[in-house]
Amino acid sequence: MFIGAIAGGRVYNGLMAKKTKSKTRAGSGDGSFFVIFRVYARDLDPQEITEKLGIKPSTSWLRGVETAATGKKIARQYGQWNLIPPAGSGAAVIKRMEKLLSMIKPHSEVLKGILKTAHADLNIVVRPGKDQAVMGTIFPAKLIGQFTDMGIDIRFGLHST
Repeated sequence: MFIGAIAGGRVYNGLMAKKTKSKTRAGSGDGSFFVIFRVYARDLDPQEITEKLGIKPSTSWLRGVETAATGKKIARQYGQWNLIPPAGSGAAVIKRMEKLLSMIKPHSEVLKGILKTAHADLNIVVRPGKDQAVMGTIFPAKLIGQFTDMGIDIRFGLHST
């Protein structure tokens, strides 16, 4: 899959490019992105997922209403278990995807059992910066296939800043 990245006659295989007065540079700008592996279901108990996979989640919650540290009430319609690659995984989106794959692939058979009653996705979200002219990356079919072969959907989001 290729998500447009042509500017000034150049094709960039970065995730973001910043437009400057003189040129466009790949991989710079004020934008951000994250990659997160999510398992979710209406009545999902995150502790059960942790026990079955033997992996501690980055974040998790049960369905219901909770009060955030700010005092704001948050209504959770689903229980959710999230895994975010460690900070040292590399800056590139592909490196983060590869790190997540290395963390969950050894547990693929257990995960397939979990997915009989839950859903899972690899959630890739990009927030372009105000000065970014183009965005794009190539998601290698082999890498995407390793996630989808385990029953994991790929979700790509583009959020405005």
